[in-house]
Amino acid sequence: TEQLVLLKKMLKCSVCQDRYKNVVITKCFHTFCKECIDDNLRTRHRKCPGCGKSFGQDDVRSIYL
Repeated sequence: TEQLVLLKKMLKCSVCQDRYKNVVITKCFHTFCKECIDDNLRTRHRKCPGCGKSFGQDDVRSIYL
């Protein structure tokens, strides 16, 4: 049961702590939910929430877990 809780935590977006990760920033390979990254792009805050590396729309790719 403890392992399941840990796995679920790893799969959740580190920004909103809610939705499951479904996109990756290809420059740094950090993963987040699409909604959080879309918010970053829309507000022109184009730095990775994980490491601060700059990214653009072309650096965001969908992933399937």
